[in-house]
Amino acid sequence: MRQEPVVYLNGQSFTPRLQDRMNENMEFPGATGDDIEWLQDQFVGSIKAKVDAVKNDRYADEEEKGKVRYYRDTYAEHPEDRKNIEYSVHLDNEEDLVTLSGLYEQLKKIDDSFNLDYARMPIVDEKAPRECDFDAMVTELKGVDANTACVFNCQMGKGRTTTGMIVACLIKDLVQAGEVKDFPLLKADKNEFPDDEEFVEEEHRFGNYEVMEKLYKYIPEARQGKAHVDHIIDLCGTPKEGGTGLQNLRECIQWTEEKFNFEPKLKKPFWKQMSKNFIERYCYLIMFATYLRERAPRDLDINFTLWMDIRAEIREIIVHGARDFNFM
Repeated sequence: MRQEPVVYLNGQSFTPRLQDRMNENMEFPGATGDDIEWLQDQFVGSIKAKVDAVKNDRYADEEEKGKVRYYRDTYAEHPEDRKNIEYSVHLDNEEDLVTLSGLYEQLKKIDDSFNLDYARMPIVDEKAPRECDFDAMVTELKGVDANTACVFNCQMGKGRTTTGMIVACLIKDLVQAGEVKDFPLLKADKNEFPDDEEFVEEEHRFGNYEVMEKLYKYIPEARQGKAHVDHIIDLCGTPKEGGTGLQNLRECIQWTEEKFNFEPKLKKPFWKQMSKNFIERYCYLIMFATYLRERAPRDLDINFTLWMDIRAEIREIIVHGARDFNFM
């Protein structure tokens, strides 16, 4: 689910970053999965070329030959709080440096009976998948049978991984099972929360924001789309919501609000932007669920991108809703 190129050296994963933005993943707008595969091949070639140049340099120290220097940052929630520490690793054999897809090919060769298919969904870190990414996931997953395990991964196994899990569960429910069911709507009870601030906080815990109301006015079916997504968000979320995963998207939005409110002024723009990314992702998942609930019974006669083209106003609602999002 990563857009950034990934290679493995001696079993460790690496990705290139810009020298002046070491704590942020690089972005490649409009890149396809094939584009990222090409970039990975170039990354491997560049590393090998640098290693060979030192090996062939008669004046280079012997201990420097075969050495690859890299950085790992110390984990912190805000990029500016991360520290980069230099390490080194030796490349002794060319086969020890492979692309991510090359690593999967190695796994397939371990046992001929090990049936493994690999697909790359180039999604930008923390952001919503593009409409074409949703379509690509439908293409990959709609024919998968019930006995096939679908495994998703990204950089930390949280945001983009959970997005993939949610999409797969929606496809399983609506395309493979072929049953469109109604789910309970998550809504705060004013009688339980007579205090206005507490009521609003509870509504936000359930993912009820102003942008949702605008979507419902345009496409009322989105209410059940949201209810279905919320059910799966909880299944794929953390154990306290009854899930088995690592991230609950609704809680992420609330978490960014807490960070925005209590972090120093200089750090607030980062948390505000992350909240906008999360609300956009949430809206797109709701629209995708609404699309599947409508078109899966019709054998997916049109793809998600065309469905959104027909309803271009939805894009405007999401764009403006994310741009102007203020935790309301």
